[in-house]
Amino acid sequence: MNALAAERARLLAAIDQIEALVAGGYVEQGPAQTEKRWAFTREMLLHLSHLDAQVFLPLMADERPLAAKRAAEARAAAIAFYEDFRAHAERWRGRPTEDRWPSYRHAVRDLMQRLRVLLREDARRLKPFLPPRVAAGAARSESRNFAAVAWDIHKILNS
Repeated sequence: MNALAAERARLLAAIDQIEALVAGGYVEQGPAQTEKRWAFTREMLLHLSHLDAQVFLPLMADERPLAAKRAAEARAAAIAFYEDFRAHAERWRGRPTEDRWPSYRHAVRDLMQRLRVLLREDARRLKPFLPPRVAAGAARSESRNFAAVAWDIHKILNS
């Protein structure tokens, strides 16, 4: 769990960088901005993958019904965020132009706020149930590899 906490801290720092990137008016988007977007994407996808395998799925097989319920809800919220992020990346292919900056800025700020809420709620609702108490003989679902699309998104960011 310490590794997940360190990952979460890196992800929050990456969110801070993305929020700073869109905080002001339009700035010509170059390699430095693309690298910040990629760093955020990489941290987010890895963290969601690790949360799924190490927290959501074990808690979904937990002997405590409330733990299993909350984990299933958290996993569904993470998957919904992931799908929205993929749609966002596809919609904002490449570097945003000045004429589209206000819309891009709003979309990014909304996405970052949603991710902050997701992380905060996961911690608040799931931490009391850690470590998981997996019920004997409980079948676990297969882990979702959120990071599988990382290179596809990397190509989108650089297109």
